Amino acid sequence: MKSFDWDELKDAYNGNSIRTTGVKTGGNETYDPPFRASIVISQNNQVQASQAIMERICHMTFDTRGFTPISYESAKALEKVDIDNVSGFILAAVRQEAEVMKVITSTHDENIRTLLATDGIHKPRIAKNHAQLLSIVSALRGVVKINDEQFGQVKAQIVAMARERQASINADHPLVQEFWESFDYLDALGYTSVSGKHFDRPLLNHSRDEQQIAVNLNEFVEKASAHRQQVPLLADLKKVLRTSKTRRFLDIKSVNSGIRTRIEDSEDAPSKTVHKTVHCWVFERPGRRA
Repeated sequence: MKSFDWDELKDAYNGNSIRTTGVKTGGNETYDPPFRASIVISQNNQVQASQAIMERICHMTFDTRGFTPISYESAKALEKVDIDNVSGFILAAVRQEAEVMKVITSTHDENIRTLLATDGIHKPRIAKNHAQLLSIVSALRGVVKINDEQFGQVKAQIVAMARERQASINADHPLVQEFWESFDYLDALGYTSVSGKHFDRPLLNHSRDEQQIAVNLNEFVEKASAHRQQVPLLADLKKVLRTSKTRRFLDIKSVNSGIRTRIEDSEDAPSKTVHKTVHCWVFERPGRRA
């Protein structure tokens, strides 16, 4: 089953149309309404998508870790509030539209600078999105009652959200993490024995360059299956391997293999080899970047 492509939502971020319909005029006219709303993604699992999409998301977690007897009583009291007492928010906000927008526009740039100066946040788009939330909360104080303590807690939470979003961008996709864990285990198993002597050789890394890792994915799947390692579907793995951060993706190319050699049965056998070419995904070794 084809999974949803989150990249389809990128155009909505800039207000572009995400749906085009034809116009019944007998011609080729189309209707492309601009996107003027927000998208809420509600699911148990975190979104796994391209970095561009991940940077566009302000992630909030709702679970039972913060529940207390006091919050339970508050929730019950909220359920009993009469609708007439809570239905005036939209009207109050619209009446103060000019002031709300003034607060948002006047504080947004400063909030971006503050977030970018905060330890653990350096992506401009992440800072921009969470700065908008900070500005909206500031403007909200002119519409509903929010005391200083509540306002401080909300600000701290938004900053924490921005840090967490930055951390999720810095980390590898879970499938990539799983791939490298299996690769390290399998690659360390390889060795070659010649005339009673043992020559340590990687099982999967074909690269002769110590600064690179070259792996044939089909061979990886074969070795993983032989050693009872669970690996994701190859098609899914190929989609995310290019995003590898701990070992930066470099290229897909033919490599002069350091593994596939023909070893002659003699004392100087390691020097008598016939090199073979293998089609590999090539990555940079950690800590080797200049």
